[in-house]
Amino acid sequence: MKFQNEWPAYGAHDQLNNYIKGLFQTLPVFTSLQDDASVLNVYAGIQTFKIYSDVLIFGIGGSSLGGQALYALKNAGKPTLHFVDNIDPAAFLYQLNILDLKNTAIICISKSGNTAEPLMQLLLTVQQYEKQNIDWQKQCAVLTEPTDNALRLFAKKHRLLAFDHPTDIGGRYNVFTSVGAIIAGLCDFGFSKFRQGARDLIEKSDLTDLLQGAMHTAHIHKEQSINQSVMMVYSQYLELFSEWFCQLWGESLGKQHNNKRLGLTPVRALGAVDQHSQLQLYLDGPRDKFITFITVDSHKETDLVPATGIDHKSFKTLEGKTMGALFKAEEQGTFDTLKSNGCLLRKISLAQLNEYEMGELMAFYMIETMATAYLLGVDPFDQPAVEESKIRAMAYLENGK
Repeated sequence: MKFQNEWPAYGAHDQLNNYIKGLFQTLPVFTSLQDDASVLNVYAGIQTFKIYSDVLIFGIGGSSLGGQALYALKNAGKPTLHFVDNIDPAAFLYQLNILDLKNTAIICISKSGNTAEPLMQLLLTVQQYEKQNIDWQKQCAVLTEPTDNALRLFAKKHRLLAFDHPTDIGGRYNVFTSVGAIIAGLCDFGFSKFRQGARDLIEKSDLTDLLQGAMHTAHIHKEQSINQSVMMVYSQYLELFSEWFCQLWGESLGKQHNNKRLGLTPVRALGAVDQHSQLQLYLDGPRDKFITFITVDSHKETDLVPATGIDHKSFKTLEGKTMGALFKAEEQGTFDTLKSNGCLLRKISLAQLNEYEMGELMAFYMIETMATAYLLGVDPFDQPAVEESKIRAMAYLENGK
């Protein structure tokens, strides 16, 4: 993973460096990376579900987004995973109706075990299995904290396969835990390599270099009123990673501190698609954005475009070129255009898209998020403002409103 930062380098920030070093030594998100045994037991324990053609994955937020990002890299072969992370009833019923439930397993993931959305999905799905007289218990598993929560009690009652979610790691930081392992085990994603990438980033990186983005983000947010963080990924396989980033960044940084409302709104963009939708805004619109390109040096390649026999410049430019060459040219052309127009930006380049580099990338963004939160003076591990909406929703449901 290489960085191209389009700003003068910041010097060492000793307080920030010491804070991050302290997290490496004490925060379960990082200390748990030293012991692969428990997560690899989950990886092995879910292997029996690979006999099914399809698997429904119920979960929302951190219980779903990290797994989706991993699955995007390894989504070939069976079983096919279906991440049902919304409660739109029309989409939910459509998903159930197109599957052969006898050959479809269920995994329900909820850290607290009391999250309304996956519990609703689980109960309604089980109802459909029972209507078809399917012995669903043998093809259903749950992953939740080892407490007397609703999901754990349901698993005990029906003698379901149950895995533990760590109690000391929050949902948006859980991709290196059992939550990531259960998805990796279903799709042959190299989870040990993934965790090794994270470990090597922590152990081998120069902290001042690693924290340049955090220092720059905090500075331009406070001093230049930059309030949007755009992630533009140049790989279809990283699109779901950018969704994971949006939760990590938004929930961690969007806080009030000293009567100020802080945080940069995360915006996801896909190259080259969003060159034709968002680029105009980035160039001519408000200069309130910090843009990060994430690129991959090595792509699978197509054949060369054959000659068409038509004398037209549009064809002549493409003839003898690969699709990858066009992709890289558009990526570089877009980056250089933004740079020449004075936009705030950087580029993070992956040598190739694999489990190891994905581990580095996801660990990096966790670290950058925590470091940015430290510099802004906010807590990156809570999300107090969203509780009101949950309370209101449950009250409305109970009262039939």
